[in-house]
Amino acid sequence: MRSILMTALCLFGIGMFSNHLSAQEAVQVIPQIEEASKVCNHNHGNSSYRIGLNLESGLSRLTNLQDLDVQNSGSGFAAGVSFEKFVIGKSLTITSGVNWANRKMSYTTEIADESKNAETGDTRSLEVTNQGSFVEVPVGIKYRAPLIGNGIKPYATAGVTNQILVKGSTVHKLEATGTQEQFASDLNKYNLGLTIGAGLEFSLGCRTFTAGVQAKRGLKAVKSAQLYQSNSYGVQIGYFF
Repeated sequence: MRSILMTALCLFGIGMFSNHLSAQEAVQVIPQIEEASKVCNHNHGNSSYRIGLNLESGLSRLTNLQDLDVQNSGSGFAAGVSFEKFVIGKSLTITSGVNWANRKMSYTTEIADESKNAETGDTRSLEVTNQGSFVEVPVGIKYRAPLIGNGIKPYATAGVTNQILVKGSTVHKLEATGTQEQFASDLNKYNLGLTIGAGLEFSLGCRTFTAGVQAKRGLKAVKSAQLYQSNSYGVQIGYFF
């Protein structure tokens, strides 16, 4: 009987000691959590704006506005800084930013065959490649829908992109002979396009990432000498501080 009583007292003492340690650990963990939340200096819910980085890549297609011929054109990428200003709660924002972009466009056209009599109407295929480096300034709006999962929000965007040519070149290649000749760029110095997109926003701790798709439709001809309109489709990823 005495041994049973001693065993019960020992178990009771061990239980009280364990509870005391657990309470101390809880008291220590709470300040650590609060301190961790202070370490995260990101704006999140208390700021009316946010700044981030973005990267995009995609394919473009050219449309000849004279005969509406659509051709696969090329690829491009852009990287830069994005800015969002909250205007209605945390759902609707005004978006802007600055991107450095590199775009490449290639298409095939027919030219008169100067090696033969012009009266015969013979032509030769010419591959034209335009390459350009641009500064792009997008301006638009973004709607962030309610959460659909743990830290996941869908979003939709719409706006315009101002595109300013910084440097470019034009290369002509005769398909029959393979000979190439480089000229000064005939891309327009300024272009304007409509942009729409959609994607998901992921909140991981105090960090926010985005991933989505977008489409751009040119509102002006991209070339000064020929009526070609550029449309592009691609993916975009981003990170907000």
